[in-house]
Amino acid sequence: MTPTDLMGYYIGSFDPPTLAHRAAVVEAMRHFNLARVYITVNHRTDKDFNASIAERIGMLRLLFADQGDRVVILREPLEGRREFAHYVLSRYSDTHLLGIFGDDTFEKNFKIFAGEPRFDFVRIARPTTAECADTTYKPTIYDIILQDADGVSSSEARRRIALGLDTSDILSGEVSRFIAECGLYPHVPDEALAAAEYDFLARWTTFHASLEGVISEPLRTSLGLPCFKGTQSKQGQHDKFVRHVVEKLDMPLPEQFRLRPVMERLLGIGYASLPLTWRAGVYLGSFDPPADVQADVVAAALVQGALDRLTVGVLSSSRRPLQRSTAERLRLAREMFGKFGDRVRIVEGPSLEDAAAFLRQQRNEQLEPLLTVFGANVFPANYARLSSLDNLSFAVAPMDGVDMPDLPAGAIKLALPRSVAVE
Repeated sequence: MTPTDLMGYYIGSFDPPTLAHRAAVVEAMRHFNLARVYITVNHRTDKDFNASIAERIGMLRLLFADQGDRVVILREPLEGRREFAHYVLSRYSDTHLLGIFGDDTFEKNFKIFAGEPRFDFVRIARPTTAECADTTYKPTIYDIILQDADGVSSSEARRRIALGLDTSDILSGEVSRFIAECGLYPHVPDEALAAAEYDFLARWTTFHASLEGVISEPLRTSLGLPCFKGTQSKQGQHDKFVRHVVEKLDMPLPEQFRLRPVMERLLGIGYASLPLTWRAGVYLGSFDPPADVQADVVAAALVQGALDRLTVGVLSSSRRPLQRSTAERLRLAREMFGKFGDRVRIVEGPSLEDAAAFLRQQRNEQLEPLLTVFGANVFPANYARLSSLDNLSFAVAPMDGVDMPDLPAGAIKLALPRSVAVE
């Protein structure tokens, strides 16, 4: 990004995301030629969301899939939205952020962000919404009127979905299909509520029991029951379980960063609560079988890349014949890299030809660049494949008999305690 770039910041619940949400972002991008828009999805408010954070992020990514890396969608950071803006601006020292806010949330967000250097405001209004007459705001405030957004809202979308009414003027086709496939925003008949509430309480009881040893017993037993909401998805209810524990115990931020990921793993929540400064990497390989020197590569990447976590992706296919099944290679990789504990996770990866989508998914969970780790023999081909992806960095392991390729700016040549032989 160049020093003259403008970036946008859009905040919302997106429960579900509507065509008006898309129009606000796309219009701001067009009007101000924004290089990028960051969208953060609320989960720290007192709203009782119907869909989970993962489901709402999933719908947003479908809604903005055509925008590529110009739209970055993340969960709201625990540190807060102003801290998020400050962190982004600290990474791009000569860039301005434009906060994109609807008329209904403008005043609240102005109070949050006012005084943040290099932060200006875009106020989005529908034609029938009265404009705020206050002209004393500083810094600059830009007004955009969405002529076709009248009556387009998430609450109206939820109402129509529950009644089985048409939503084609409110939701994109992709979002509508996602909602249908996941069964979101249902109408729950009165006669089905009792069974749904019983299932909710059974899952809470199981989760509450699993917290034994995670939090102190007096605090655990002090937790009351969370409120049941029939229109909430199961994943949305699991998000509520975590929020309920955090709020009832009034957890300070350091304690949340320690305990939220534990609770989220217990519930199978796909988006962990990570600090803004979280740094992760990905190491792709066939691992047929894993070798000691590959553990050296992992150790070097963790230290030299200053990573909090490294994902080892066991490739599902390779250009050379594989001697072992994917399941066997995954098992062997877990044995080899188990000594790193939670800092290394083992997953099934794609083929190298399909690595871009896999890496984009990993990258999209954090703000810091995703470190991608390759051996010197495969780095040139993979760099050619991946260099167009934004917010990636690279680490390259030297190999016996292979000249170290020219590395892009900022890439790391890993220092290893032993040589890596060419397979």
